[in-house]
Order: sequence, then C-alpha cells, then structure tokens
Amino acid sequence: MQIDYISDLHLDMWIRGMVDEQDLTYLLGNEGLATLRSNPGDVLLIAGDLGHSNSQNQHFLHLMRSFYPHVLFVLGNHDYYLTPTQENAQFKTSRERVRAMRTWAKEQTGIYCLDGDVVEIDGVRFGGCDSWYDGSFGHRYFLLNDARLQRLWKACMNDAHCMPGIPKWNTLWKEEKPKLDALYRACDVMLTHVPPSSNKAHVAKQYQESDITSFFTFDGEAYVKEGTISHWVYGHTHDQTLYINHGVKHYCNPLGYPGERREQACIENFTIKGY
Repeated sequence: MQIDYISDLHLDMWIRGMVDEQDLTYLLGNEGLATLRSNPGDVLLIAGDLGHSNSQNQHFLHLMRSFYPHVLFVLGNHDYYLTPTQENAQFKTSRERVRAMRTWAKEQTGIYCLDGDVVEIDGVRFGGCDSWYDGSFGHRYFLLNDARLQRLWKACMNDAHCMPGIPKWNTLWKEEKPKLDALYRACDVMLTHVPPSSNKAHVAKQYQESDITSFFTFDGEAYVKEGTISHWVYGHTHDQTLYINHGVKHYCNPLGYPGERREQACIENFTIKGY
C-alpha cells in the first residue's frame, strides 16, 4: 500500500477562492501534478492546518478525493482559528467551526476527519486525532510551570487570540490526551498535527533553544515505545523531517507559508504492507 502525506497547507495564504487543478500546479509544480495524476497513492494523509476557511478546505478535500480513493485528515490549530471573514462570522467559537467541519466530513464518501477513531483500509489501521502541545518541552528544558507557560502563550502565540472559547494553552491537550491513550495500541499508522516528541534531538536545530517550542511538541515517548504504531505522520513545525524512534518511522512534510518554501513542494509517500 502506498501512503501519500502532506501537512500545513495554509491554503488561504496561497490561493484566493476555491482550489482547482491549475492551483495544484502552483502549489506542487507541473511535475508534482503529473505524478499526482499518474501515480497517486492508495491513501492520502493530511496532518492538519488546511486553512482558515472551511469551505475552501472542503473544496480542496473534494479535489484530492478525485485522485485518491481515501483521504484522511486531522485538524491543526489554524483549522480552529476564527479569522475576521464573512464566512467565519457565522461561528461564535472555534468549537463551532470545528464541529461544522467534522459534520461535513461524516457526510462524505472516502473522506475521513480522524478524531480519536480508527479507520481500517485493506487491513491497515489508521488512527488519528488533532493532538495538542502539552508544555513538556518547556517543563523539561526551561523549568516553566503552567502559569509561566500561560503567560508565554498569551504573549507569543496567535492561538491565544484566534481561538475564541479556548482560554488556556493546555485546554485542548486535556481533551486530546484521552484520544491518544485510546489509539496508540489500536493502530498501525498514526496521524496527528503536533509532533509526538519533546526531545531536543527531534526538534529542528534552530528551535532547540526557544521556549516557544513548548507549543510545538508533546511527549509521545510512551505511545511510540509501547504502542502498535509503525509509522507516525505529523505537521505543525513546518520542518520537513524523517526519523526513527523506537523503531517507529516519523514523517513531516509541510507545505508551509508562502515565504518559507525553499524548493518546490511535493506530496511525499511511504509504503506499508496491507493484508
């Protein structure tokens, strides 16, 4: 089974309006679109941060579904944001926007928004949830307690100001952790938005000495070491990564923001034995 993966698309920062195949050429290049047409995987995994507009995200997911029999995604922090647009004016809280997106996904065929559940495809179990940062990086390397993390979050993170109804840095972590607890021994491939390691060795060198990295990781060591997971796909960091920890392969393949891209983006892939 070929599994394709990408994350951190931030579609509305690249494209105005609905995404079509011409826009895919802009995002992926002619070669990338040609590969997508000729050799798509069996499954596409999107590790969150599609963008700030549910309607644009939904249109994009439908477009990708025309290439793939199965499209699985989780939501990232930007998928919770209520930016000041006419579309988002209908939502009073971030949870309302998220609920609308999940409800839409449940009505689709071949498109799955993973929220603590497992989807089995050809014998391969895909588990996923949004996940969240747990502050363990700040606790471990900067001796930050929860109160100091709250002040840092308010001062430095857009999450603190763009997600109405989410009052604290760890509000969503408390909701997401039970989902991870239920998944790590029930799936072969895990999909989350936030990276599952607060070890400096697994953080990009330029962020290893920053306390703000507290909001870009969670401590998933036990899940990786003791679970059934063989492959873990994540996003959030905008740093392309492939490493192995306790025999589990970890992948991150972000599109990122327009100003960050250093070379032509592409949809990466790996293979796993189906049954």
